[in-house]
Amino acid sequence: MSQAVKKRSGSFSKSAASEKKCLVPDCTNKSFSRGCCQRCLQSFRRQVKAGITTFPKLIRAGLVLKAHEVKHGLARQVVKRIVK
Repeated sequence: MSQAVKKRSGSFSKSAASEKKCLVPDCTNKSFSRGCCQRCLQSFRRQVKAGITTFPKLIRAGLVLKAHEVKHGLARQVVKRIVK
């Protein structure tokens, strides 16, 4: 077995989102979701739940990214099944 096994160039690479830094100016953690790290995103969620701010305001301020839309309405189907 003298032949070396060839590796694919992009087979186990991390996604581009996980390699980016958090959008919050003083944060140095890697982004997790919506451009923020887990800690900052959880903090923003708590602020939204407490009524201090809203996600549209955070998006306009450039602190979080817009959430992705769910394809094919799968979330609605799941909710309908749970409600029934």
